[in-house]
Amino acid sequence: MASNASLLFWFNTAVTAASSNGGANPRWYMMRRMRFGLRGLLILIGVMCLALAAAFHLAPVVYRHLESFAARLHQESVRKTLAEWQHEYSQVSDDTAARRAVQMLEYVKHYYVVGEWYRSNEATEAALEAQRSRTLASITAALEAYSGKKYGSDIRMWELWSMHLNPGESQLPGSSPAASAP
Repeated sequence: MASNASLLFWFNTAVTAASSNGGANPRWYMMRRMRFGLRGLLILIGVMCLALAAAFHLAPVVYRHLESFAARLHQESVRKTLAEWQHEYSQVSDDTAARRAVQMLEYVKHYYVVGEWYRSNEATEAALEAQRSRTLASITAALEAYSGKKYGSDIRMWELWSMHLNPGESQLPGSSPAASAP
């Protein structure tokens, strides 16, 4: 609305000037008052072209930063989840808990691993991988304490060991053991 008011002001000024200027053309007076003309139009087009070129040049950089920011937020969330799992699955007191812990070893090892398409800043990636290592070490230590076996982080050996445990729930938490029963 401000532009309409400005045009109305200029028109009124032009009409007033025309009547006091002996009938001069109001349009010519308005163009002179606006001082826009061809030179102003060319400058405006040039500025718009520069802004458009800058936007196209900066778009990939901005996209990479946004992508990295989103990955960093997600990696921080994954790190917190791994810390929760470290606490939850490092308490092995029976065969069912041992089976779940063995299954979680494999799951934690491959859960959102930093890779070419999943990058953020170095500090966040290092914190994520450090938490992954702590989680794996904690679960492994709990399994070693429960079983008396020293398989370390050899997931295949833990899986073979868990097959000899008493029958019971062998599913990850949240899945139904009744669905796997015949």
